Amino acid sequence: MKFLRKHTHPPFSLYGESRSTLPSASQFLVFYKLIAILCLLSFCLCAAGCNRTQSDDVSTKLAPTSKESASSGPLTVTLSLSATSISLAETLTLTLEAVAPEESEITFPDFAASVGDFTLVDTKVLPKKLTGKGVSMGRIWFLSPFLAGDYVIPDLAVKAQSNGKLSEVSFPGQTITVTSFLDPKDKEMALADIQAPLSLPVPPLYYLLAGCALFVVLALLVYIVRRKKTPQKLPPPIAAHLQALEKINMLLGENKNITDYSLFYNRLSLILRRYIEKRFGIKAPEQTSEEFLQALGSASMFSDQQKNLLKHFLLHSDLIKFAQMTPTDSEIMESVELCRNFISATGDEGLPGNNKQRGEKT
Repeated sequence: MKFLRKHTHPPFSLYGESRSTLPSASQFLVFYKLIAILCLLSFCLCAAGCNRTQSDDVSTKLAPTSKESASSGPLTVTLSLSATSISLAETLTLTLEAVAPEESEITFPDFAASVGDFTLVDTKVLPKKLTGKGVSMGRIWFLSPFLAGDYVIPDLAVKAQSNGKLSEVSFPGQTITVTSFLDPKDKEMALADIQAPLSLPVPPLYYLLAGCALFVVLALLVYIVRRKKTPQKLPPPIAAHLQALEKINMLLGENKNITDYSLFYNRLSLILRRYIEKRFGIKAPEQTSEEFLQALGSASMFSDQQKNLLKHFLLHSDLIKFAQMTPTDSEIMESVELCRNFISATGDEGLPGNNKQRGEKT
């Protein structure tokens, strides 16, 4: 069975109107200033991590280099020394470069672990290359001193074998002075105590991460504190009569074609009884129709006309629910309109929640 008549009511939210609880402009300004200070603090921490302490480079003036050449037949040899005087912290470079005919076999001095008084650190072989006078080959030795004093480089000889002829160039030994950074007046050298191991420097990224973490924690704390201080305003309760009218509309929407009249009237009666309970405090849902009608006789908040309407509706509903009477379309619409008129007449939109004191007349 279809209902051609449709009643509309103003839409409303079951949770009431939402009220804005946004902070004021001054609160936003304070919050942004705090964020700016935290960002500046994070930048300073990162910059501090990047400034690592570096030791100053010690610039030592090297003594003049020594270079001399000698020839024997087709063999020409050049001896080079990086310095004639070095400090304990420096390395001496000894270079021998020979030029001989292309078919010559050149032999250089062979050193194992030391060159005279010096310790041999490394040896480098210069690649063979052609020149206008033949082929050029060479060796470079890197020498390191141990203590201050005079170090002697032994005689050096370079040989070249070409067409059965042997050519040899020799250089006499040389003395290299090794100086110390210590005061010459200190005759005895005392070893300092072993220092504790130094800790590795903290990478700058760690400072940046720590600053970001601190910023996040402080921002979270500020948010929590501000949220606790902001009063949470609860929405006002919905008027009982508006709730009841909306439920009647929903009931009609769900039952456009009514097949179970008993169930329909049971739900319609329950909506009306719950409205009376919320609106006037009468436990109507828990009472039988007979008990409720007896309570209506002493209820001063209803007029005689309203009592008669309720009595007529309840008796009609009981006949359908218990006597299995089949109502007509007009009777169903009359029952729905009776409930709507009673609810609208007793409702008070001026009171949120519709919680009038019992005994007040409408």
